[in-house]
Amino acid sequence: MATRRRPQNTIRLICVLPLTIVGNNRGVLALAPMDSSRTRRSLSSHHAPSASFNRQQPVCNLFFRSGTAPPKSSERRQIDPAILGQLESPTLRLPFEFSLTRGEEQDDDENLIIRHMGMDDLDEVVKMCMAEFGPAADKDPQSLPDWLDKIYFEPSIRLALQAKMRENRISNENMSKDPAIMVLCRQVEKSKVVGLVEISLQPADANKNPPKFPQPLAIKNLYSKFKGVKIEGWVTNLLIDPDYRGLGYSKLLMAATEGIARSWDCSYIFLHADASVRSGKVSQTLYESMGYEVVTDSDPDYAWMPKNTFSSVRMIDGVALLCFRKPL
Repeated sequence: MATRRRPQNTIRLICVLPLTIVGNNRGVLALAPMDSSRTRRSLSSHHAPSASFNRQQPVCNLFFRSGTAPPKSSERRQIDPAILGQLESPTLRLPFEFSLTRGEEQDDDENLIIRHMGMDDLDEVVKMCMAEFGPAADKDPQSLPDWLDKIYFEPSIRLALQAKMRENRISNENMSKDPAIMVLCRQVEKSKVVGLVEISLQPADANKNPPKFPQPLAIKNLYSKFKGVKIEGWVTNLLIDPDYRGLGYSKLLMAATEGIARSWDCSYIFLHADASVRSGKVSQTLYESMGYEVVTDSDPDYAWMPKNTFSSVRMIDGVALLCFRKPL
């Protein structure tokens, strides 16, 4: 009786999980499963309680929840290129009021405003940040570490935001000074905050998140000289209310950060994003569509790798991140 042989070119399929790159003390790289739950809740880089709060989270991620359905076409608004041009201009002054059109009827227009965050916004913004980035104490009330984490995390967000707003107010209320925290509001709903973003002057070090609390420019200059990098604009804490995602609000806020960076005479604008091909896909696509490119290492040992893919991933505070930059 003839025995059936398995074809020699048979391909065996294995389950593929989101992976992150890790290294050991010998410099050997390996792939390990990525902690997606921690990544989604992370808030890295000093961007509104983001990387700023150093909770081992991607610095400037859009933080779209997995499975969030895109808005219906009837809900989408047309973003006038002229509006983006005004936001990206170095002459940008806040508050900036504008309208987005959904149809030909003026009744369908949506009135929005981008302005500096004020103390009156603090409670609402902290609540948004806690809902998106906070520890899972509400889901697992029996976990003592989560409860302790929550007790510390919320006050740290509040204190950091207060310190940054105070620094900006001391500089000049009418100008965007370092650091600048902006909120996007829908005026039809009593100025409801639906989005948040932060930009500050930081050393252009792709392997480091901005600090949680604002630092004097002299300290930043000293660090930049030590590292051999320049001071540039750095975006953090880009956050959109879950009920208003997919409407183009993130692009509006990003355009405003570019305008402020230009007013500061920056040559580049930097940010960190989730390196995962799954949870970070939306934010990566947005940045690339706006002209951002991934900062790669120039190590010749990585020359054989396609587009320096692996050399682009940076483990910062225990999170796999990509660093993007855009020339201004």
